[in-house]
Amino acid sequence: MTSGATRAGRTKHALVAQALIEGIRSSKHEVGGVLPSEPDLARSFGVSRHTVRVALRTLHEMGFVSSRQGVGNIVRANRSALRYIQSFESVAALWQYASNTRVHVALKEEIVVGSELAVWLDCKPGERWWRIETTRRSQDPDTCIAASEIFIPYALGPVLRDLGRSRTPIIMLIEKRLGEVVAEVRQEISATVPNVAEARALGIPASEPLLQIVRRYLGTRGQVLEVSRSVHPTEALVYSMSLRLASGISPP
Repeated sequence: MTSGATRAGRTKHALVAQALIEGIRSSKHEVGGVLPSEPDLARSFGVSRHTVRVALRTLHEMGFVSSRQGVGNIVRANRSALRYIQSFESVAALWQYASNTRVHVALKEEIVVGSELAVWLDCKPGERWWRIETTRRSQDPDTCIAASEIFIPYALGPVLRDLGRSRTPIIMLIEKRLGEVVAEVRQEISATVPNVAEARALGIPASEPLLQIVRRYLGTRGQVLEVSRSVHPTEALVYSMSLRLASGISPP
């Protein structure tokens, strides 16, 4: 497999995923059987184990395989159970308003995580984390478009030295300043109403509905890099996204 740029701009993991799916459809990898191990696949395709891991995640998302501890990746179907996925090339693609807004840091504090918060953060009770509250305003200083509550592990605290001096979101500073790589983003979008502090920050009535976006950013080892909850007035933000066929693979 070629290094650097791939065929027709396709990423390495997309090419590996397509090759594996073609192998499943052609019965090279039969339903009920086990795929080769990650090291074997990495050697076979001439790529890194991380590339193989991302490709296998695509197969999991599409319903082709499932994993079992001590066994490996088991082939479950020769047709996709999930056709469309959201794709992005960088974390910046998720932040559609960062470049033309100003951030204000309202609070930065070290906390000890309690049992209830630990469930939400997917960490152990008693761990130290940083909790940050921010607001973002558009070019109109009277218009607040977002109020956010952000949590990062205590070890990532040095990145907060740059907070407030840049429009860059914290997770992008974590990538840029600390060299961490975001491998997965779990995003939930829903409707909510503000708490007292959020209503005050956004300058809206406490009964006004808001758009809520919760994001969990995971690193290459599955570790949590950041968990954030942002609320937006419904007229202040339109969140757009594109969907594509998973890994560019044609439907069966």
